[in-house]
Amino acid sequence: MQVDVATLSETGRRRPPLPVWLLLGLALAVRVVVALADRNIRLVDDPADYHRLAVSLAHHHSFGPSVLAAGGGPTAFRPPLYPLFLGAVYAVAGVSVGAALVAQAVLGVVVVALVGILGWQLWGRRAGLVALGLAAVYPPLILVGGSLLSESVALPLELGVLAAVLEARRTGRHVTRWAAVAGVLLGLAVLARPTNGVLAVPLALLLWGRPLLARRTLAPLAAAAGLAVVVVVPWTIRNTEAFDRVVLVSTSNSFVVGGVYNRTADHDSRHPALWRPPTAVPGLAPLFHDPTLDEAELAKRVDDAGRRYIRAHPGYLARSVFWNGARLFDLTGPDQALDAARPLGYGRTAADVWLAGYALGAVLAVIGVAVGALRGTPRAFWLTALLFVAVTIPTLGTSRYRAPVEPFILLLAAFTITHLINRRAGATGHE
Repeated sequence: MQVDVATLSETGRRRPPLPVWLLLGLALAVRVVVALADRNIRLVDDPADYHRLAVSLAHHHSFGPSVLAAGGGPTAFRPPLYPLFLGAVYAVAGVSVGAALVAQAVLGVVVVALVGILGWQLWGRRAGLVALGLAAVYPPLILVGGSLLSESVALPLELGVLAAVLEARRTGRHVTRWAAVAGVLLGLAVLARPTNGVLAVPLALLLWGRPLLARRTLAPLAAAAGLAVVVVVPWTIRNTEAFDRVVLVSTSNSFVVGGVYNRTADHDSRHPALWRPPTAVPGLAPLFHDPTLDEAELAKRVDDAGRRYIRAHPGYLARSVFWNGARLFDLTGPDQALDAARPLGYGRTAADVWLAGYALGAVLAVIGVAVGALRGTPRAFWLTALLFVAVTIPTLGTSRYRAPVEPFILLLAAFTITHLINRRAGATGHE
């Protein structure tokens, strides 16, 4: 499916057609209904901690003390952007989970719009409209946005980076300007979820043209990299001053490593290699009662313990990747989807809808690859999805952590549907 750039550029100057506004309205309505539904939400696990930080920011303009270190002290466990977003909502609307979820519903519509834009950039107007429609009603995106989770902020930033670099590549105009936009969004994306740092790879590959070392080729890369660093560095400086050691964005990954790579997780016959709080690991629990350890030192000790376990049991790394990969893509059965949905305030029905929506999207995505979705599109764009999987499955494997990959599933599914529509239109002589 080849698309003429001039035609796309001309199309891009027009106002969005009525179906676009209708689908965006549908996306907002569905998300607001989920946000305001009486689900008896209990704030536990990650949502509870984000809520705590947001209340502290709204009332005291600080992140509050660490709840991990026995002696309290500063915290960098959570990347800062989502707590800041949530705190801003609480500061304006009062401490209201409902208000936060409605604000996230708006961000969810931004995600829907960006999925549509990416479909249009890759394959044209029809594919963009199909992608927009699928994203509007896709259960995994709706349900992840219906709880207090950082994905609500991280996803639109991820897609914004990709849309900006594709626009620079597609039009060949204002490349440095679009690269600068992508760089700012990349920095913010890292402050939302550090794993978004993998976006630097496709960003560089998509922007870097020929001749490789020419000034006009390197300028966009320099603009993107420089602005991304400028966005992230203030938080790194804050962490370094607070802990007297360099903490780039967050201490959370260290606790993730320690929570997966330990004897308890290794020998769990029911949920092998599934992350658990390090406080539930006998060999690590005493560290959390030592008042001399601040959060950064505690994170280092936990991380070191996890890495020592990997070196002592190298085969367990492969088993962890296998099991977390299976859970990430819901290959271990419907109960796993329910286990992932419960902490977010959802029951069996929502989990089944989540799983069914994903399964249908995945089947259509596989068909899309088979019928040529990747042909004529930048390989670096699709590499993004593989990178997200690669940095996730060694440690985390639940339906929630598939969120950065869901837009790629939707885009491939949209190609499949568009391909079928085009074939039918060709067979009947109508376009």
